[in-house]
Amino acid sequence: MASLEIYKASAGSGKTFRIVREYLKMVFQRPGAYRNILAVTFTNKATAEMKDRILKDLSSLAAGKPSGHLEYLKLEFNQSEPEIRAKAEQILKLILHDYSRFSVSTIDSFFQRVIRAFSREMRLNGSYRTELDAQMVLGEAIDRLFLEIDTNAPLKSWMLEYADENIKEGRSWNFREELTERGQELFKEEFKLFSEPLLQKLADKSYLNRYSHEVRMVLDNYELKMKGIGKEGLVLMENQGLSFENFKYGKSSFANHFNKLAQGKLDLPGTRTLDACDNPDSWYKANDSTDLKRRIDAVYDSGLNALLVKSIELMKTEGVLANTARAILANLFSFGLLTDIALKVQSVSKEKNLVLLNDSTQILRKVIAGSDSPFVYEKMGSVYRSFMLDEFQDTSRLQWQNFKPLIENSLADGNRNIIVGDVKQSIYRWRNGDWNLLATQVEKDLSQFGANAIPLDTNWRSARKVIDFNNILFRESARLLNHDFESTLTDSGHTFEELPGMKGIIEKAYSDHYQRFSGKASTDGYVRVQFIEPEESTKKGDYRELAIAAMISRIEAVQANGVRPADIAILVRGKFEGSMIARALLDRKTQNPDTPFCYDVISNDSLIIGQSPVVRFILNFFTLFTGPENEIVKADLIYGYYNYLYPLIERVDAPSSNLYHGWFELNRDVPELFQPWFSPSGNDNADPSYLSLPLFELASRIGQSFGLNKIKGE
Repeated sequence: MASLEIYKASAGSGKTFRIVREYLKMVFQRPGAYRNILAVTFTNKATAEMKDRILKDLSSLAAGKPSGHLEYLKLEFNQSEPEIRAKAEQILKLILHDYSRFSVSTIDSFFQRVIRAFSREMRLNGSYRTELDAQMVLGEAIDRLFLEIDTNAPLKSWMLEYADENIKEGRSWNFREELTERGQELFKEEFKLFSEPLLQKLADKSYLNRYSHEVRMVLDNYELKMKGIGKEGLVLMENQGLSFENFKYGKSSFANHFNKLAQGKLDLPGTRTLDACDNPDSWYKANDSTDLKRRIDAVYDSGLNALLVKSIELMKTEGVLANTARAILANLFSFGLLTDIALKVQSVSKEKNLVLLNDSTQILRKVIAGSDSPFVYEKMGSVYRSFMLDEFQDTSRLQWQNFKPLIENSLADGNRNIIVGDVKQSIYRWRNGDWNLLATQVEKDLSQFGANAIPLDTNWRSARKVIDFNNILFRESARLLNHDFESTLTDSGHTFEELPGMKGIIEKAYSDHYQRFSGKASTDGYVRVQFIEPEESTKKGDYRELAIAAMISRIEAVQANGVRPADIAILVRGKFEGSMIARALLDRKTQNPDTPFCYDVISNDSLIIGQSPVVRFILNFFTLFTGPENEIVKADLIYGYYNYLYPLIERVDAPSSNLYHGWFELNRDVPELFQPWFSPSGNDNADPSYLSLPLFELASRIGQSFGLNKIKGE
């Protein structure tokens, strides 16, 4: 019986090299095997790279050029170098002359081929179009739902209650945006896996109304109990002439817990409140008078402690149900409309002859689940005996359910199948990627065939110190996260006896994190970690300014040590931080025109033509021409030119600030360079003829007049 090979491949471990080697091994065993191998990866770019690597390696072998696979193939097949190279030439010719059967594709492309083959069985129009923009279809579906209000009484009633509930909770009555956001759930696998009977129940508004009433009763009863305990506690304190300020810690004492309960504030109690249970010593201060201590002891014995213990017990038991009820009610109205939206999405798709890319896996599931693999292949016109699944950590559960019958059939026939992935690189959870598949599920699902897990633990890309740092970082991070996760799990009342799969789950997922140094790197490498904390501020903006200043200093330091600017990359969490850094580097360049360091940065934003300071300067002029008296645009033109553009013009000294600062004062003297371009009104130097020029010539005239053509790179 064949064994499934699962390669756990960390970054830089030669994953693509190994996939290509295994592919070559299969086609060298049987040259026509390329017709029966399906290599699948996640993105078009990765697909192109894999195809390119396979063909380049075959070409190198066939042309007598050096190849990293030559010695391996000689040993594996016990053949001489001329024999291996001759066979490589034969295989290359076969693939190139039958290129359409050379199957390396994305998961989505493969699924689309199957759906296209089964379009008749699925009652799809043969000319259907695959739609990637699910948001467009969702928007139109919601529009149609709102148009149906006048003719659908239950829907109208539900939407009115939805708006009323939002108003009661202090939210906007206009819930369209919230509905659009909730509609994203339609395209997630969790929703697609719901059974049909459940979806039909969700469409029944009378059932949802009854359910809402029952859930509301659970929440109301809990709140009533807790408010009653709070008021009863306040009465007991009042009978002894006490307020919560008389207890230890004053206004922050545990007794304030009863005041909050009476007001309906049912947040979880803090440490002081928990410590006060059955502990009278924590109720008063050491310097309290004898009379005050006597009254505190009296209120303790009269039932205040019992109420405190009871309230906390209720929070631990009924509070969980109440919080669940609160969460359900907050989402029930929008969730109740999901089925209606789903039906409208189907209607829009059918009317426009569309198949949403997000629906492909669900459609295919219905086809493959009820068909034998030979029938699927017959419909497709291809027979795959071996599968190679790359980037498997990003595969979704539905995608795996679609592939599993095909792989099971392949393994049952004694064929090789290869899965490659790395749990640490699972970044496509937003597209339903499930790292648990690679971590544990695949081996469980195919245990009857046997799975051979092979770690690729040598890093061929990074320097020694970088590898050592990553080994320590992933080991300790996994340990700390696992400890935190298990503590949270046990604190919430769960045990590992009822959830055995949760014990050590994070450490197990990262158990193959360790990498060895290949010895290939030319340097030892360098890693520096710096934590930045503003001394007198907790504002994120202050932190960002300090972090950017420190980053620029490091960029200058590494350049001084001989690192090329082209070898420096800056990673950020979001576009906003990237824009801030790009602007800071530009400012640094402007302020230090004679610096030996390079501050030019390439980013998504910097490559957008509208981000160019020259383009923005010219566009500001066009804006001014449509409103000649717009003083803000004039100020922006002058300030932007003298602060950002003028210092960049070659062989031109930076002007004195007096040239343009005066224009922002009361006398409003316009710099001489700008006088011909500003409004003719009251300006004898203005030249109105430029307004008759075509836009291209006008832009050229502006560039020449202000020397913009002298700026490098513009």
